[in-house]
Amino acid sequence: MIAGDGYAYLLYYYYEQSSTDVKNGALCNTTLLIKTHLRVLRVAPDGTFRKIALGDWSLPISYTEYWSSNSLVGFIETQSGMLPWVASGMDIIDASSLVTNADSGVTVALTYHLGDYWSNFTTDPYSLSGYVPEQDFHRLVAISGGSVV
Repeated sequence: MIAGDGYAYLLYYYYEQSSTDVKNGALCNTTLLIKTHLRVLRVAPDGTFRKIALGDWSLPISYTEYWSSNSLVGFIETQSGMLPWVASGMDIIDASSLVTNADSGVTVALTYHLGDYWSNFTTDPYSLSGYVPEQDFHRLVAISGGSVV
């Protein structure tokens, strides 16, 4: 979108993921980290640009699996976060949420959902603990002069 201030604005997001596996006999420990970053790219008429951060979320998960005779006996899962999503799918953004703010930049209407989860889950014995309820977020973010105001 070209806003009233003459700059082009593009709302985008990207993911990062890393994991490690450590095996020790009958145990297998896996750590997974997924990060989501929400940004606005502001491009000047001369082609120079600036990336503006709107949000960063992380989903760290740790698994410990217990094996016996090549069969999974049980596992423990620990989680301490959630990635955002919207009701229309897994995307966290909607291009229509970026609107011009006359000659002062743009305004971004953000609506996203963080699902509920249990921070600890064990299969043997079966146990759930650390319930974190779902949350809905609604934010208006004004961007002017290349930064969030």
